[in-house]
Amino acid sequence: MTGITPGQQATASPPEALPAQRPSGPGWTLRDSWVGLALAIPAVILSAVAVEMTFQPRLKTAVALAVYELALLAPVVLVFAWRRVSWKRLGFRWFDPKTLAIGCGLLIATYAATIIHNTILLVLGVPTQADSIVELLQTTASAWGLALGGVLVAPIVEEIVFRGFFFQGLRQSYGSTKAIFISSAVFALMHMQLEALIPTFLLGCALAYVYDRANSIWPGVLLHFLQNLLGICLVLASAQLPQSF
Repeated sequence: MTGITPGQQATASPPEALPAQRPSGPGWTLRDSWVGLALAIPAVILSAVAVEMTFQPRLKTAVALAVYELALLAPVVLVFAWRRVSWKRLGFRWFDPKTLAIGCGLLIATYAATIIHNTILLVLGVPTQADSIVELLQTTASAWGLALGGVLVAPIVEEIVFRGFFFQGLRQSYGSTKAIFISSAVFALMHMQLEALIPTFLLGCALAYVYDRANSIWPGVLLHFLQNLLGICLVLASAQLPQSF
């Protein structure tokens, strides 16, 4: 039996630490992600038609937002039930606070790009997303309900659907960079606001990048919450400016 001498023991190199690795496949496939998206599109359209036919004009906006978010979430529920996947796989885990700091920097950059984008639209005489939001708030019977839905409900549901589910499904086959751009393009298109297509795409890229670094849904939820809250506050403030002069 061969032993190790004290000299050899002193010079023996320690075992290398294994690098941190991203969790293996999320539990659903790339095909599941595209099927979920394919199911979400008619679900959103049918829900919009149902709201249009059922509710009075002043109630449609607030109800439509809630129904839209439910329509987005429904295909994810179906896929998870079919695959028997735990909801924890979406990324309901703790994260490094540094990731949130990076996300805040990206959010500021996104706002700068949005200001430039909206300035160009104003120069061209094209209505901006802010104009649409002001009109919605003025015509709905539940402005506070609409605002709370956009600030609290939308960030959670949309981060589950577009980052936790869709981005993860794409990432395992396409890689991070391609998955960020594709999921962000879908995120922008699904908002169905042409005037906000570019800003929403940039926001999606920032949120997907943060998710990719953290492998947690919570930084994106917090950043999405801040983005929507600040957006609503700026819209409400700008709507009051003409009355101040």
